[in-house]
Amino acid sequence: MTALLLGMKKKVVQLILQLNSWQVRKHSKGHRPRAKMMPSRSHYPNQRWAIDMTRIYSGNDGWSTSACVIDTCTREIVGWKLSKSGKANTTEAALQEGLIYRFGRLQRLKEPIVLRSDNGLVFTSKSFTKTVKDYNFTQEFITPYTPERPSEATTPQAKPRINDMIERFFRTIKEECIWHYNFKSLKEANKIIGEWIDFYNLKRKHSALQYKTPAEVFHLVA
Repeated sequence: MTALLLGMKKKVVQLILQLNSWQVRKHSKGHRPRAKMMPSRSHYPNQRWAIDMTRIYSGNDGWSTSACVIDTCTREIVGWKLSKSGKANTTEAALQEGLIYRFGRLQRLKEPIVLRSDNGLVFTSKSFTKTVKDYNFTQEFITPYTPERPSEATTPQAKPRINDMIERFFRTIKEECIWHYNFKSLKEANKIIGEWIDFYNLKRKHSALQYKTPAEVFHLVA
């Protein structure tokens, strides 16, 4: 029977399994709040943060993962972590650094901050969602693009960019920093990227911020 099923198309196999009550039903997952069709930008600091990860080659240490957290009002990178692990502990460390950067210490938020991310395995893991809840963030997942959702986007070019701010940051740091270096190690990558993020927050002016730096915008609107 197994050999016979392997030679069939997936839909035919599923039908046979269903008719014979052999198919294991998937357990429904808990409700995951989706981000509505709105731009990433928020009106006030600490209203919404966005988090994402990217891979960076670190020479002798191989591939590493950088997790970054951005304030979607000021465009400040409030927290980041570069490590060999692409697991939840890397994103949790970046989020904790964001709390220290903004509030001076690790603490449970008095007023919740929306935390926007994709719904990948790391951001939906038990460890990460527990950390988010413990610090009183409200987790929000972006709606993935699918061709079957014509009401949201009719072509790939019309894909709603509802987490575009953190994606744009990663493109910027790669174009202006990472791709200019041949990192020899994770330690070297960590040092150079850290210095560039300080420059980005404190000195790099943004056209989208009326040619102000993220730090200047924070002090103006906070």
